[in-house]
Amino acid sequence: MRFFRSPSIITPLLLFIIVFGLYLYTSPRVQTGYADSEELMAAAYTLGVPHPPGYPLFPLLGKPFTFIPIGTIAFRFSIFSSFFSALTVVLVYLIIYKIINAKSHGTEDAKPGRTFIAWSSIVSALIGALCLAFSYIFWLYSIVPETCFLIGFFIALSIFILVSWEQSNRKSDFYPFILASVLALGFLSQQLFALIVPAVLYFVWIIDKKIFFPSRKWLKIWGGGIIGFLPLIYLPLAALKEPFIDYGNPTNFIRFWHLITRYIYKLASPAGTAYLPTGGLRLDERIYQVLHYFIFLIHQFTPIVIILAILGGLFFIIKKSTRRVGVFILLVFIFTGPAFAFYAPQLDVYPHQGFLANLLSKYAFHFKIETIRDNFNAEGALERQFLTSFTALSIFIGIGIFWLLSLLKKLKFSSIPIYFAAFLFLLIPFFPLRDNFGVVNKRNFYLGKDYAENLFLNIEPNAILITRGDRPTFTAYYYQQVEKKRLDVTVISFGWRRWNIDRLQKREPELFSAENRALLAVFRDIINTNIDKRPIYATGLPNAEIIQVGVGGNPYMLNPRGLISRIDKIGEDFGAGEGFGYWQKMIWQGPKNIDAYYDQYAKEVVEQYLIGLSNSFHHYVSWGYNDLAYLQSEELRKIAPDHQLTKNVSQRFQEPGEQKRIARKFILGEAKTHGEMGESYLKSDKLPEAMSEFWVAVELEPENLFYKYRLGVTYEFLQWHKEALEQYENILANNLEDKNLEKQAKERMEVVRFKIDNNYYEGFIF
Repeated sequence: MRFFRSPSIITPLLLFIIVFGLYLYTSPRVQTGYADSEELMAAAYTLGVPHPPGYPLFPLLGKPFTFIPIGTIAFRFSIFSSFFSALTVVLVYLIIYKIINAKSHGTEDAKPGRTFIAWSSIVSALIGALCLAFSYIFWLYSIVPETCFLIGFFIALSIFILVSWEQSNRKSDFYPFILASVLALGFLSQQLFALIVPAVLYFVWIIDKKIFFPSRKWLKIWGGGIIGFLPLIYLPLAALKEPFIDYGNPTNFIRFWHLITRYIYKLASPAGTAYLPTGGLRLDERIYQVLHYFIFLIHQFTPIVIILAILGGLFFIIKKSTRRVGVFILLVFIFTGPAFAFYAPQLDVYPHQGFLANLLSKYAFHFKIETIRDNFNAEGALERQFLTSFTALSIFIGIGIFWLLSLLKKLKFSSIPIYFAAFLFLLIPFFPLRDNFGVVNKRNFYLGKDYAENLFLNIEPNAILITRGDRPTFTAYYYQQVEKKRLDVTVISFGWRRWNIDRLQKREPELFSAENRALLAVFRDIINTNIDKRPIYATGLPNAEIIQVGVGGNPYMLNPRGLISRIDKIGEDFGAGEGFGYWQKMIWQGPKNIDAYYDQYAKEVVEQYLIGLSNSFHHYVSWGYNDLAYLQSEELRKIAPDHQLTKNVSQRFQEPGEQKRIARKFILGEAKTHGEMGESYLKSDKLPEAMSEFWVAVELEPENLFYKYRLGVTYEFLQWHKEALEQYENILANNLEDKNLEKQAKERMEVVRFKIDNNYYEGFIF
């Protein structure tokens, strides 16, 4: 037991080496395609500006790791994330160790039980720290470069500083100063870090109430905060160099403010915000979500470990000597866990949760709660956001172990049973290690890399690729900016905004010349300008891009080419057999079944293949290639038999010789259906999708002026003012019996004319 009594750093150092080594061994050697990791890595590697709120710490801290002369760039970023996650585990160990040792001085165990305190505090701290290290989500985002590992590190560091401050017997300005700096840095790591602020304010009040009253200390606190926020300077400095990834182009204060406050998302979706749900707060929905959160914890840590955490929390709060710090840790847990879950969007069934989740699904059905289905991105996002509460929970686990060991000692058990119990407790973290190693290990994981190769596989030289959604867009960014492949292809994201349009025109002035700077008008001009000059490809939903830019069927069509589709003029060679052949060329080194992948973001990558197959199916049916359509549907069933896209693929095919117009109606359906879908998309702020549906409804039922009106309204939301005016004028050119529709169309027409006359585009800074 002499080792345990030595006040050395050997134990935390060994803990760091073991955890860091395990993380490195299981780290991916190539890009995974998970979440925002590819965009963040590409932005850090090129010193660009990532998506809101800019995440300046990621490129500033991550870029130095890219100079490590081993492995791929993706692996070096995994070293970056693994390093800080291993430090987080060590901080959790030190927090538990400090709390147990400090609160045991002066008790009846202080002198005769000092040896017990020495070794039991180490055992308890190790168990709490290792339970965190080996939990599935924490482990996963320790090896996948995302922002989660930084927010976890700064939460643990903030708690460590506050516990050290509370245990300090001397008045010092050091702790408030360093705490202010760390809180500012934590906020820059991820804005969800702000969830711990109420708990921090409570504990600071407990430690030193005088600090809340004006004094000279305020200068040092403000100084610490300013120092912590200094990395924000990186964003405008990086933007001035005009990097390829330059979200928001924060070169003036307004753009800078819109970026760091995420107001850009508000501008892109006027009815929504960056974090809070927009559909109101129903209590039954919120209860449903919080219950799902606790099921998530049980799955991550097992029921036994959660019971240990509950015991630790009770011991913390009931015991007078630990009550202050116990309430603080409890508040951290509440605000980062259940309170956040209360505001999170609803999912239908969380992954891997079995019986309990099924019970909650019945609860949702009973109360008619609308939930998300087949949304792997949303499920993965919630998983990593719930991760912020793991630090506090792991502290409770360690304290719970110490309470049980102390209970055995108070019950007068001899040393041997207590040591045996401690040995059994030490085995607890190794169960998640055993269970999670196989599913977390990304050492030979090539799904993301294969997807990138397959995305560009069928693209001709000097082509234009219009991407839709984060997955193909971020994949293309990494493929070009980090791996320096296919730089001949001009990648244009459908989610770009005004600053991207200006930058694109500066880089390639002959690409387009649209006077109308509304986003979709620019895309229409890009297609019209380049259709005879360069191959143009698109990703996304069937017909989405060419319909939404107003050129679908007049005179263009989409030709399937695997994961992408080529935009061609109607009448050109369809090349159906050639398009089908592209699927045979693709590289896919992993299992071709979505259920074989454990991670939600892995399923999202696989889903990109489903989207491509679904697109191909619909196009083949619409042009009468029923045999090829059937082969696509069979592939869908093999990869994801229960996915909604697979279910949507019809079993009925058109007989040979039937007119293509009949097949087209088979795809498009009734105007009423598309009108209703357009309204649904409009309420959900999915404006391009809404416009696509209203556009099709007008195509199918041109005499229905209401669809034209709703299409005009959608054009307005998209700031496509001239097109909106055209719809309103077309409506008013008819002899309307519906006077209410006539009145509304006149009002909207006047507003749109004002905007056109004043060159007014809401949300854009000229």
